[in-house]
Amino acid sequence: MDFSQEIDTKLQPQLFDFSKKHSWTEEYSFNFTKKLITMTISTIMHLRNYFPSREFTLHYINDFPVLIINETSENQEVKFFVREMEKAFDAMEKKYLRRLILFFYVKPKESEEIKTLETYALSLRYDNGFTGNTLHQNSKCDITMLNLTDTEEIISSTIKMLNSCMILTKNLINVTPEIQASLKLLCYGYTPMSYMNAIGESAISNFRDITDECRCPKNPILKAPFHKIKLSMSYAEEQYRRYIDRVCCACKSLGGYGSTLRCRICKTLQHAICYNIYSSDCNNTNHICITCSDSNLNCTDTTLTIMLPKMREEVCVMRRVLAFMNTKDEISEKLVRTELDLSNRQFLEVYNTLSFNEVIHTSGNKDEEETNWIVNKVRCRETLQRYFLQRSEHLGEKRVTIRWPLPKEALVLK
Repeated sequence: MDFSQEIDTKLQPQLFDFSKKHSWTEEYSFNFTKKLITMTISTIMHLRNYFPSREFTLHYINDFPVLIINETSENQEVKFFVREMEKAFDAMEKKYLRRLILFFYVKPKESEEIKTLETYALSLRYDNGFTGNTLHQNSKCDITMLNLTDTEEIISSTIKMLNSCMILTKNLINVTPEIQASLKLLCYGYTPMSYMNAIGESAISNFRDITDECRCPKNPILKAPFHKIKLSMSYAEEQYRRYIDRVCCACKSLGGYGSTLRCRICKTLQHAICYNIYSSDCNNTNHICITCSDSNLNCTDTTLTIMLPKMREEVCVMRRVLAFMNTKDEISEKLVRTELDLSNRQFLEVYNTLSFNEVIHTSGNKDEEETNWIVNKVRCRETLQRYFLQRSEHLGEKRVTIRWPLPKEALVLK
């Protein structure tokens, strides 16, 4: 299904009804959290191509499309997952469920340990409707207050989590027929043993958790007044290798031109220039990318965190382009496209911005296939200062600080 087509989402089934205010009772919070969990498990199963598309139904979160496992499916494996999720929801309603783990594994031979390849763990907490996240660090427990449930924040966090799943799974090795999936339920210590025996806490007894072997970027905690859920994703090295060797940067370009940094959390690569490091020597072992940054982990360039994704992309692209052109007198359009891996949209925005600021003028006839840009070095440096202001020595690197807010004309298109 092509989600790029324009669809009148008002006529489409909405997973959540955000059109009116709800009284966040414990029952409403429970039903809301059930949908979040169903949506998360379904999204991962679809992204990993574990079930055929016909086993999912299309819903929307505002205009964001999500696929949900069809609960009425006749597929036996789908039925198994539906039953296991019903067990999880029963445990959640009783406030027993601590963690729900979706894992992919290689079916073992007799007496062999299961080889776990991927885990997606949903951790749950139960609150009284007034407290927020409980953060444990260095044996201390810090409680933050949650005064109101912000609908926009819920939507934003949910979509951010789904986008993170999409980015992380699209470059994994495909699920092959010998790979199977299952769910594991873990309950809190106060859960009666009779209940745990009744639901069968784990369908796979010798499951091996790989959370500490290859951990992925942190996802936002999804908050409802009485329930909090957090998704942690981990992969075995053989599944993850194809992903960590690729560039995953805020500029949305996969090209690796120029110096790169490796995030110490997710191990993926980012362009150094996008993160305010304008130097060929950028071996920063403490680099944190924008995806992994949170209240406890500062992004290498903190200015990126205060930008909206679209502005962040434009700033990073322009940083790369201007740094690339700063040492050149003349350059071909084709070289700019290919070396910096720009999409058609990005290239058009770059061309309009550079032309507006008189950084370039073209040479050659329009009928010619190859068009060159003549670079005005003075204007290039002046424009560069709109994205980089001053340089200073920091941890042995040359870093620059962005001037905020940016002049509006820096990103105005003709």
